[in-house]
Amino acid sequence: MLGFVEKETPFYEKLDQNIRGFNSTGLQFPPHLHSQLELVYVIEPQIRITINNIEYFFQKGDFIIIFPNMIHSYDSHYSEDSAANSTLTVICGLMLTGDYLNTLTSYHPNDSFILSNELHDDVAFAMNALVKETNNAKNLSVCKAFIQLILS
Repeated sequence: MLGFVEKETPFYEKLDQNIRGFNSTGLQFPPHLHSQLELVYVIEPQIRITINNIEYFFQKGDFIIIFPNMIHSYDSHYSEDSAANSTLTVICGLMLTGDYLNTLTSYHPNDSFILSNELHDDVAFAMNALVKETNNAKNLSVCKAFIQLILS
């Protein structure tokens, strides 16, 4: 007898905030999409992310850009050590991307990630600072500057 796994139907996530940043541990989130840009930096040790029906396993230090309206989901519970899986995630409105707005809305790369061995060291610093800013002062000018630094 064949076994079938029922796929979850993606849902549209409506976000009212200009920007939201958080540090997640053991992230588990079903397939969804939204009109915002999502930036993800993997802290420990790995996570499974599905983007447009392609499953990826990202490791510590990898950086992922999820473009607007791309269906994606998170699953860190596939491993026994899911409690240690940690990411920094920022979800932001496109108006905070400055000069990158046209590129982000007109083009999508085949692979929207940068592996740790190719990632500039300042991205980790900027992601940490951006998450802190979104949770403290939430100065949108500062957030915009960090987002553009990360995208560059």
